[in-house]
Amino acid sequence: MGDIDGINQWPAVAGLAPSNRSEFLVNIDQEYNNAALRMGQWKLFSGPPGRGPWPVPPTYDTFDWDEWADDEEEGPDDDSIVEVMLQVRKALKAHRNSTRTAADEAPKIQLYNVAHDPSETVELSAEYPEIVKQMLERLKYHQDRAVEPINKGTDPMSDPGKYFNGVWTPWRETC
Repeated sequence: MGDIDGINQWPAVAGLAPSNRSEFLVNIDQEYNNAALRMGQWKLFSGPPGRGPWPVPPTYDTFDWDEWADDEEEGPDDDSIVEVMLQVRKALKAHRNSTRTAADEAPKIQLYNVAHDPSETVELSAEYPEIVKQMLERLKYHQDRAVEPINKGTDPMSDPGKYFNGVWTPWRETC
């Protein structure tokens, strides 16, 4: 089977010890030319971040959150919740017809310190070019050893929108 590591992760999974790994390969997608790698506190994305032409989501600045949160102790009243829902709906409708996509908007290299920013909101590649370089080298190491995918085409008979009352289900006889 080639060069496959066999690091026992059970003590880490069971919460008895830290992980024996120093890195985690999240993904290598050879079809869409993107990849992600986690090394220690760092997570790196390389290439377009996603698939499909979905629109760029509305930003945090789209909404007037201060007006919505009238009272910190009691929280927003029903009218302000409805108002925010209407603002969200309006913003989503405007973005749905946008020609920009999330993949177009995102930088092709993204670095996050997931120990301090688990939601991956602060992109740090410009501030840590040496870490980006090191992680890109590790990604190349993994990409050079990746097995060529043998994905099969889509079977139109598997579409739950047309068949099976909208439910994902096995559609072929099994052995």
